[in-house]
Amino acid sequence: SRPSPEVVTEWVSIAQENNLALKAQRIALDVSALDIDLAKSGHLPTLDASANLGVSKVSGFDRADSSSIGINLSVPIYAGGGIEAGVRVAQANYVEVSQAFEQTHRSVVRQVRSSFNDVNSQMSVIRALEQAVISAQSALQATEAGFEVGTRTIVDVLLSTRNLYDAQRNLSGARYDYILAQLQLKQAAGNLTEQDLLAINSALIN
Repeated sequence: SRPSPEVVTEWVSIAQENNLALKAQRIALDVSALDIDLAKSGHLPTLDASANLGVSKVSGFDRADSSSIGINLSVPIYAGGGIEAGVRVAQANYVEVSQAFEQTHRSVVRQVRSSFNDVNSQMSVIRALEQAVISAQSALQATEAGFEVGTRTIVDVLLSTRNLYDAQRNLSGARYDYILAQLQLKQAAGNLTEQDLLAINSALIN
């Protein structure tokens, strides 16, 4: 059967959402963007609050002698370009991760399109080989009939039998390639499930 959905662009869309390699690269891209924000935060002032309570003992009782609340504003000063250097490093890393993401994206799209084409191509091959098996079966039957009436030899029967065997073997190989192409397509799209594997295993056994 044809792959479902039947349009390759829909498979590409599925892969963009579900492909595991793309998901990992997307997370790495988000993390590297946060690294830039963290590096830039070194420029920002920080506000800290503190509270102190002085306690002394008088005749066995605790007594609060003093209390204070403090607010401290820290403004980072230029320290040899360390903060700027950290920002540049984070930005350079983001560019590198972004390029890796784009490369992975192109690779996934290429794999999806190739696997989709392989599935459809193998379907055409299977249909042609099914007809070849039917023709080989008919040829063998005709040869066996001719052998019975003496118009064909045992060698002719053996050759027709081998031709049928070859056609059946080629058909089995094409069906295996079709199943493999389906697996590769689903894996590239990121929607390969255990149920798919069980169904394919059953098909191979049968």
